[in-house]
Amino acid sequence: MAKIKRQFYSTAKTGLLEKLESSANTTFVSAINQLLQNFAGPYDNTTTYVAGEYVRYNGLFYRCLVDISTPEEWNPLHWGGSTGNGASRVSIEFRRLHHAIASDYDAKSKYKVGDYVMYNASVYRCSTNITTPEPFDVNHWTHVTILSDNKASYWSGKVFTMFGDSIVNGGHDDSPYSAQVVDDYSASSTYAVKDRAMYESKLYECNVAITTPEPWNAAHWTEINIKEYRGYVRRLVEILGFRRGINRGYSGYSMANGNPAHEESVNSAIHSLIDSGTVVWTNHDLIIIAAGINDFRRSLPLGTLGSIDDTQFDTYTFYGAYRDSIEALIAQNPLLKFCLWTPLQGKSDGKGVEWVNDVGCKLIDYVNAIKDIGQMYGIPVVDLYSISGVNEKNLTAFTEDGIHLNGVGYDHVTAVAASQIDYKM
Repeated sequence: MAKIKRQFYSTAKTGLLEKLESSANTTFVSAINQLLQNFAGPYDNTTTYVAGEYVRYNGLFYRCLVDISTPEEWNPLHWGGSTGNGASRVSIEFRRLHHAIASDYDAKSKYKVGDYVMYNASVYRCSTNITTPEPFDVNHWTHVTILSDNKASYWSGKVFTMFGDSIVNGGHDDSPYSAQVVDDYSASSTYAVKDRAMYESKLYECNVAITTPEPWNAAHWTEINIKEYRGYVRRLVEILGFRRGINRGYSGYSMANGNPAHEESVNSAIHSLIDSGTVVWTNHDLIIIAAGINDFRRSLPLGTLGSIDDTQFDTYTFYGAYRDSIEALIAQNPLLKFCLWTPLQGKSDGKGVEWVNDVGCKLIDYVNAIKDIGQMYGIPVVDLYSISGVNEKNLTAFTEDGIHLNGVGYDHVTAVAASQIDYKM
């Protein structure tokens, strides 16, 4: 059966390879071409795999890291996905790939959630397990908008800033993107040894003192492999093609003020940046805010949503600080796009999704507050709590300590979030 399935996907990919050759999107071509060479279809827990083969699982593509000689349930430790362009780069392109590999809908077949089919020349994803064959029922399927080359490059050349906590900055204060802004290289500036700069979307560290400004000289700089570092920002740059991503993740910060462990908060950090006058907000295209886990764990009060007509906010509450932050940024640039991320499920020190904090709230209450705020302002919300696939049953696979993501977790969650940004924005 595995051999037959591989033959089917080998045949199905031929037409797509022809399309790839005529595509003007070279990033897409290079990302997908390698995957197609060894694509084995949707993951099957009754099949064996060899290292280097690719499968689709929960709508994303993964590369087999080790030979799997005995069929097994999905094990994220056996799958990763460095494809040269990054696993997530391939993941975000999956919708176009399904044009070539999705089979026509069959009213005599059963389907499970996550299956893809073609129906009336459109691609659909199964949203409900279909255990009894039936004529096509649109209520059981979600129409998938195919990613065009124009849409794939929408974020190219654009800049985003991501505000949040240690999960945003990578979970480590010594990360080069931990609350640190790395500027683009400037031919009119001087640099000291160990200074860092971005050049052509790559991170470099100065290896000699540059006392006289000069054009870019690669001999004076050492590239830092940013893939070694955890965090969302660089992965989002790679997946969605941003020119630059700025990491404003601060370890331990809550959204609201009054955190007993930190004098500062995400809200106060935003106001400090605005007050400093050092940021040209009209040069930013997107603001991502991913906060809330520390508000929950430190028992900061939710407060109330209030009215869109409000002009004063209690920043010692979650609702108030979140709304105050958004409105302060809108005042700097009304054309800014926003995207709000809910916290992931997690558990550390006995504080999991069922734990009730000192103000009588569970994590889901903060998640729902973010959804309320998104709805009030018409801002897309990426509900990672509900769709990331990270839960208390698989924390050892995706996190270091039940809260902070490991490399596998960052790859997985960022790919999910990036595809949501693409859908919603």
